[in-house]
Amino acid sequence: MTNPTFNFLPKKNPLKIISSLLKSDSRNKAAVLTLFIGVLLLGLIQTSVNFSYSKPVTRSAAQASELTNDVAALVFGENFDNRNEMERIIEDKIKFVATRKAFMPSLYVVAKHESEIRNVARSKNIPENVALGISFLENGGSETAISVAGAAGIYQLMPGTARGQGMRVDRYQDDRLDPNKSIEAGLSYLLGNYRTLGDWGLAIWSYHAGAGNVCKAVKIYAEAIHGETLGVCGTAIGQYVKQHAITVHTILSNKAVQARLTDKLKDDSAGYAYKVVATSRLFELNKTLGDREFAERLSELAANLQSVQKFLES
Repeated sequence: MTNPTFNFLPKKNPLKIISSLLKSDSRNKAAVLTLFIGVLLLGLIQTSVNFSYSKPVTRSAAQASELTNDVAALVFGENFDNRNEMERIIEDKIKFVATRKAFMPSLYVVAKHESEIRNVARSKNIPENVALGISFLENGGSETAISVAGAAGIYQLMPGTARGQGMRVDRYQDDRLDPNKSIEAGLSYLLGNYRTLGDWGLAIWSYHAGAGNVCKAVKIYAEAIHGETLGVCGTAIGQYVKQHAITVHTILSNKAVQARLTDKLKDDSAGYAYKVVATSRLFELNKTLGDREFAERLSELAANLQSVQKFLES
């Protein structure tokens, strides 16, 4: 849409007209004032109209913005119609996450670095609530946490993964323990997996399971459902996922994937994406309720004095 123009405005510079009138007879002063006010108002009107037309917001753009921050839609799919199943899974993970010992310290770590996490996510076109949810789930309540497996920092990067993102990890220096460097590297790693897999839900799962395991799951699914044999982890995987509009929930619900892969993994890898849905919701709920009410509800939930549904009411 082109910006409107106003052909009825003076062709000459209005300021020159005003200046010439001021130099003439004093009887023109009233006319000068009227002209000046008229020109000013017309200028404001034109500026206002131009601004309103300069960046039209379409309904689809607004919907895309909402979807970007709805982690459940990224995991289950925008058109997932079994809401009862979705809420049952999410509520189960919310109770699991919210009753962990490190829950509140983990929440505070994310709250402390929320602005930086959002800024880096935005710069990389990563859904912000995904970035927040992963950090919430990963950090263990400390900026410098080191897991038994050797992952460290608020994004819990393994040494090899960190070095792959250009970080220094050795006996003299560990960049993973620098929160800002950890945020940058963790989200760069997530973005790389998204570019390989072609879907944010699968990228979320890959942050824990690794892109290799996620690619293997997609291959098992493709063979079981469509009789297709996909190549190595790369472009073919992403193209297949987009072509068939596959979500991580679709993959994780498949019996062949469960039998041949996820049931054999050591931890609750298959639940990771759902836990990120849970942490993203819990983080937003804390901001809505405030620390005091949120903590009160949390203690009641831990003591089984209220349901997850009641806990989530805002």
